[in-house]
Amino acid sequence: MNYIQSTDWRHVVLVGGVTGGLYYFGVLLALNFVNPVEKIAFFWPSNAIAAAVLLFAPRRNWPVILGAVVVGYLAARGPAGGLPPAVLAGFSVANLFECAVVALVFGAAWRGDVRLATMPRFLPYLLIACVIASTLSGVIGAFVVSQILQGATFLRAFVVWFAGDLSGLVLVLPFVVAFLVPDEGARRLALPEGNLRGGFIVGLVLAAAGTFLWLPEGWNPWLFTPYLILGALLWVAYRVNLIWTIIGAFCAGLVEIVATFIGFGLFRFEGMSITDEVVLMKAAIAVMTAGLLLFAASCAAAEEE
Repeated sequence: MNYIQSTDWRHVVLVGGVTGGLYYFGVLLALNFVNPVEKIAFFWPSNAIAAAVLLFAPRRNWPVILGAVVVGYLAARGPAGGLPPAVLAGFSVANLFECAVVALVFGAAWRGDVRLATMPRFLPYLLIACVIASTLSGVIGAFVVSQILQGATFLRAFVVWFAGDLSGLVLVLPFVVAFLVPDEGARRLALPEGNLRGGFIVGLVLAAAGTFLWLPEGWNPWLFTPYLILGALLWVAYRVNLIWTIIGAFCAGLVEIVATFIGFGLFRFEGMSITDEVVLMKAAIAVMTAGLLLFAASCAAAEEE
């Protein structure tokens, strides 16, 4: 955290380099989780990582950080091919804009301290910033796609972009921020007294989500598993704390993404294209994760009063 907030040029370069490197690997990860038809990524975590750094970095450091993000994006996406240079440039602008808008909107909406103790109160503003940023960047991205790529329509491109970026921000950004905000040492992951057994049970339920890998052929565990996970996470939100809810929601979202990728997704319906399934999965993750985190934040805020 001290390095991110420092204005020493060596620290600024270091933070920019690390952010660019993480963005690069995030794009590579996304490129390996794409549907085989329209090459749409199942998961886009990179913007959330960059936005989290911008939330805590002084404004004077932003040009270096955003420049490193552009380098990371082009270094990962360029060699993959399939996109004209004009589209790559437009996508770079849309991604930079999204990361900056998250930090700018949140900074304008929340004037209090950004600490672990205040997270239940500032988290709703962070989620609102994610929605606004995804909407605006979606407009830019959809405009680029509809104007340059033949056969693409603005509305469809916007829906695909918006759902993908919003799900990535809502799922990853609170998780990253939870481990960047200042806290009082071990209090970050401390479980309330009496909840250790419950936390262990919740862990078992979440781990059981991976059992679909060993079920007999033809069985789809996602007819029942998501409801078990959601019930467990609601219990965590109500009885444990916000940080563990964020961790659980992040893990559950990753499980659903992997399940959809290998063909066990909850949102596969007869006659639906793979692209529509991916978009529906992303929208569901964004809505369910945001709702769960808002519930957890309200429970945590109520306990403080």
